[in-house]
Amino acid sequence: MNKVDMDSTPLIMDMVSIISTASLGLLAVYVMSSMIKDKRKQYEDNPF
Repeated sequence: MNKVDMDSTPLIMDMVSIISTASLGLLAVYVMSSMIKDKRKQYEDNPF
């Protein structure tokens, strides 16, 4: 039991880090796209 826990812990940590990295990447993409939309909207409203 203990050996299985020791073997599976790094795998769980890797999965957690991969999932957190993926969610951060998706969040960054979402924020960037929303900021670009806002910039484009501001540019259309006020071309100067």
